[in-house]
Amino acid sequence: MLEKIANESKRNGIESMLSANSGAKNKLVHLLECIVSNVGPYTEFMLSEIKGYLAHTSNIYQTFVKTEKDKVLFYEELNLFLDERIKNFKRFEQGFRKNNGQSRPIGQTLDALYLLNIGIDLKDKYTYGHMEHVAECANKLGEYFNLPHEKIIILTSAAREHDIGKILTPNYILNKPGKLDEEELKIMNRHAEDGKKILASIIPLSIKNRDEFLDLVGSHHVNCFFLKDEEKNLLKGILSAADAFSAMSSDRPYRKKDRSEIIMGEFKKYSGSQFHPDVVEAITKKGVLDMHVSRN
Repeated sequence: MLEKIANESKRNGIESMLSANSGAKNKLVHLLECIVSNVGPYTEFMLSEIKGYLAHTSNIYQTFVKTEKDKVLFYEELNLFLDERIKNFKRFEQGFRKNNGQSRPIGQTLDALYLLNIGIDLKDKYTYGHMEHVAECANKLGEYFNLPHEKIIILTSAAREHDIGKILTPNYILNKPGKLDEEELKIMNRHAEDGKKILASIIPLSIKNRDEFLDLVGSHHVNCFFLKDEEKNLLKGILSAADAFSAMSSDRPYRKKDRSEIIMGEFKKYSGSQFHPDVVEAITKKGVLDMHVSRN
């Protein structure tokens, strides 16, 4: 299943439908925040149900909504559905608790992840694009180090979902035009552990390499050079460096992207402390990511 996550790309039918109506877009993001703010064994079922409804609704939108009057009526119904789910969230949640312990099809898990990724993109387009870019960079570095295919899949899937916890980060922090203060930084830094908890509630226990995948997601900002497991150390080092490379090479509300020489200088400066020295060498001397500067 991790291979499906690693290779999954966002489809646009549901997202384009929601993006066209700010009310529906904001309500879906709020509903997703409600669902993942208190995760449990039933979280995946709730997300999958919402995704199924939206997929069906998207088909109706693309097939039958032709006039402005059609759009008005369509979005009235969609907003009513989302309002009802938010207003009666506790009852909605209670109805899924009975599924605790039941086996879950892989398609349902992927549906839940797909919906969360749509939610991230609707909430903050930079974050979704950043996760895609980090996955691309991590995959490239994994190939450079000749990692086994299975390890590249774990690495790339973790990279693709590493910031999923930002669905719970307030917008005023995600898009703050200036430097975060101490309290805001604490809130921002929760996203790695939040993401691990969310994904742990969705990814079935039976999935091979589940724990390693979750560990990478939950520790992608943690200095890992004290680890004795060299392979795990390298995987975390790759993800950490890919994350930093993408962030430094992208425009953000609080700063413009850095020039290439500044990025290389930062990697060299913190080699052996913040960044894995072998990964730094791959980026700064071998130019493994030279063609992967973010376009954001």
